[in-house]
Amino acid sequence: MEDKKFQHPEGKIQLLNGRVLDCYPLEQPQDEVDNQLSLDTTGVYLSLKKPNKANMVKDDRDEDEKELMKLFHDNAFVFLENREKILSDSRIFLCPLPFIKNGLAYTGTSGFHNPTLGIYIEFWMTCTNSNIMEENGKKWLLCHISGSPLSGINRCTLVNPQGEMKCEEVTSFREIWRPFMEINTRYDEAKIKYEAYTLRQVLSILENKS
Repeated sequence: MEDKKFQHPEGKIQLLNGRVLDCYPLEQPQDEVDNQLSLDTTGVYLSLKKPNKANMVKDDRDEDEKELMKLFHDNAFVFLENREKILSDSRIFLCPLPFIKNGLAYTGTSGFHNPTLGIYIEFWMTCTNSNIMEENGKKWLLCHISGSPLSGINRCTLVNPQGEMKCEEVTSFREIWRPFMEINTRYDEAKIKYEAYTLRQVLSILENKS
């Protein structure tokens, strides 16, 4: 990753497509998001062995986080269909998804901390390999990244419009994790400075839109 961070206009965020959104400053900024690439110190990711299936990290999420994860999976395609709405409101764009634990061998979750709903939308829209169309016409969106940046061996999670998931190795892994990391770190400062809706609030907004 480059040391030089993208500079957003003061009080705003500039999206990948050039659109600039007004933001709503928090009265008390949150703790800084540290997304500098570094070697994993937990011993979970730093391994020279081939990843063992999808169990690169233990699922230690609480029940509420697991419920939020299910909401995200069940509505992934709904979010993509409503991308214009999400890319038009900074509070929706910055909706935090901290329960998603993407990670790489050796460097762990660094570079992937605190993704947001808008980051996933930009990832799905700009990264061709994040959208998979099978020969039978079935569509899948990549929603979790896990693998080795060196060997390319990976075990990523995909979700379909029905909320069904599957784990499999995706091709061109570098073309998956690098774009996501670059988009994610682009908004690190905004994540701690500005207001954001919760995932449940976003779903309520999308359900009640005219």
